[in-house]
Amino acid sequence: MVSLTEIPKGQWTTHLCRQIRDAIRGGALRPGVRLPSTRALAKDLRLSRGVVVNVYEQLTAEGYLKPSAGSATRVAHEFLLKTGSEPVCIHRIGPFVEHNPGLPDPGQFPRTDWLRAYRTALKKLSDTDLCYGDPQGFEPLRTELSDYLGRVRGVIAKPEQLLVISGYAQGVAVVAQILLGCGIDAVAVEEPGSTGIRHQLVDWGVTTPPVAVDERGLSVLALRATGARAVLTTPAHHYPTGFVLAPDRRHQLLNWVHEGPHYIVEDDYDAEFRYDHAPISSLQPLAPERIITGSSVSKTLTPSLRLGWLVLPPQLIEQAVRVKISMDLGTPTPSQAAFTEFLRTGAFDRHLRRSRRHYRIRRERIAERLLQFLNPSVLTGTEAGLNICIRIDKHVDDQAISDELRSIGSCCRPLSHYYQHEPQRGLILDVATTQSTHLDHLQRLLTSATRQSH
Repeated sequence: MVSLTEIPKGQWTTHLCRQIRDAIRGGALRPGVRLPSTRALAKDLRLSRGVVVNVYEQLTAEGYLKPSAGSATRVAHEFLLKTGSEPVCIHRIGPFVEHNPGLPDPGQFPRTDWLRAYRTALKKLSDTDLCYGDPQGFEPLRTELSDYLGRVRGVIAKPEQLLVISGYAQGVAVVAQILLGCGIDAVAVEEPGSTGIRHQLVDWGVTTPPVAVDERGLSVLALRATGARAVLTTPAHHYPTGFVLAPDRRHQLLNWVHEGPHYIVEDDYDAEFRYDHAPISSLQPLAPERIITGSSVSKTLTPSLRLGWLVLPPQLIEQAVRVKISMDLGTPTPSQAAFTEFLRTGAFDRHLRRSRRHYRIRRERIAERLLQFLNPSVLTGTEAGLNICIRIDKHVDDQAISDELRSIGSCCRPLSHYYQHEPQRGLILDVATTQSTHLDHLQRLLTSATRQSH
């Protein structure tokens, strides 16, 4: 703060208010910054504490500061800060990546086991391992992943065919550039389907013709009509409906991939969380020269690890590694080494068994409550995964209902959000976080909305 010794005593409060106000507007004091206590600031400026108290109270009334009982006074979050202008009220944007339905319960993350694996991994790493690592991925991890994917998903891949990526989102970026390099600038996507993945492809200059999905999965007839030479699909567990690609559709899709030749990009999403029977096998072994498959630990452990993998046909791996190098030189080695230990010791398998039990119980409770006021025919995705899809009347505004639910803390999305054209109406609920109070509110909202639509 500037010295107040040359300011007339009667103007100290006004001057100090202006100094703090200008500092906030100019960005020197950012939202959330902790200010000194009134006693400490008064001592630093050699003022009476009463002057500083009056200043803080005035700025709080104007909305610049936000006091907290028993804690410090901080700069308020609710204002856009512009030098020389009056504060403009805005809404906080919140996290850049919103929590979509279908993420794991953060409380289920195996902190103790992961810490043990991390410590063991760090002890084993050589000094050389702590330099820039192999951009294709930590070799011991690729070996463990090769064994794991073969055992659990039926994937046939040598460690040399694996690329470790920083989450499946990076995998989509890698695949987009590979396909563009092959002269493929259109990738058909499921309708409904992941909006985030579609936006990523578009950002890389790839068009995304939609392909209808019904209760038997992707329509290969509709795929043929697009003329696309590649398709991105979730055959084991479609997001967001939960449908599984039927056996005859699998055969049709494999016929299509060999005719072009074409490529299938298999998002092996949620494959580990199957509750009614064993997980559906990957498509990759049926056409390993034409199928790129990938997944991550975002749904099984936590998305914050940013750790995933792609299994690529041999002819594409070199190009994929070049793209990965251009992005980040490689995924961090310590986290790769920790996941290696997690796989090697069986800790990952044990975690998945515990998680399946946890989510099965939650899913059953949610479904039981939903069936008290919904017809079973409108529910899909209850057999697997971490989300449940509810179909609702086409005249009901699913966005409005979703917004209402999100306002009380529910992680919910409107089904229409996942369409490019002619959206159907519905709601996607999160298995991990949906509470009974959310379902009670949902019942009231649907009852009222259905009554009004008729």
